Amino acid sequence: MKKIILFLAAINILTGCASTKESVLTGAAVGGSTGLVIGNQHKNKKKARLIGAAVGSSLGGLMGYLSSKEKQKASKAKKKNSSNSLLITPLLTKPKVRMYVEPDKIQGNKYIESHRVWVIESSPSWTR
Repeated sequence: MKKIILFLAAINILTGCASTKESVLTGAAVGGSTGLVIGNQHKNKKKARLIGAAVGSSLGGLMGYLSSKEKQKASKAKKKNSSNSLLITPLLTKPKVRMYVEPDKIQGNKYIESHRVWVIESSPSWTR
């Protein structure tokens, strides 16, 4: 029984960001296996296992679907609230940067190898 609880907890943790299809399939698999184990405790094991697996898969799939839809609703509400705050918050523009290669040169008694030089042509600025 402890192994089943640990297995169900691991499945729940691993499917926290699952899509609807993954949630339904995971729910059906967990429900079916749980129903199979519960059905195995009955006298008529063969029939009880089939009934337990079918009922467990159906209920597990339904629970997976409902939980996925609930997560999607919460995610949409969260995005909607965050997009409203983005309209108020000012943003920064990207700086304009130019790069060029300085060739090898000799200055007096110094030898300077070729290297890249980065120049900021315009700094970032606030926008609305």
